[in-house]
Amino acid sequence: MKKQILVFTVFISLLFTSCGSGGELLWLDNPTDEPISVEIDGKKYDIAPGELKRVPDGTSGKQKFKGADGKEVEIDINGVSFINCTNSTYIECAVEYSISPNTPSKLPEPVEVEIAGDKYTGNFKVYTDVVIPHGNIHYKVTEPLKDEITVSQNSTIINKMYRIKDFLVDSDMKDYKN
Repeated sequence: MKKQILVFTVFISLLFTSCGSGGELLWLDNPTDEPISVEIDGKKYDIAPGELKRVPDGTSGKQKFKGADGKEVEIDINGVSFINCTNSTYIECAVEYSISPNTPSKLPEPVEVEIAGDKYTGNFKVYTDVVIPHGNIHYKVTEPLKDEITVSQNSTIINKMYRIKDFLVDSDMKDYKN
């Protein structure tokens, strides 16, 4: 009987350990050259310069967030999210890789956006909110896009999140500038 209780206790412990806190995957970003600290519901997170930090247990629902500027706001985490800790601008870019140049595109019609005073036309979304949806991002702000990928169908769409400074120096983005 004691063995069964011990096995059951170990099983329950493993179950709760593997499930975590039930929170959503959450990232904190510091695009600056200085260390910053932010708080989520009173829990402090130190983020090194240029670091994209994963919140270990994630979180979900309404939270109090205190940004690097010291201002406290209420945020709502619903799904995989990215926290804009410094009130910066981020750009999501959809890139399509295809087997042949004749493959019809699956991308939506390009849109015109303004980034740092210049206009760009492409498959972009510009974010300045504190909470940025991040569930469909394949390449995080710290990962460069690959020149080539394996395409399993005729084409594949990849979403990349850029910090504004990285977007502006990416030579490929100059092709989208009006």
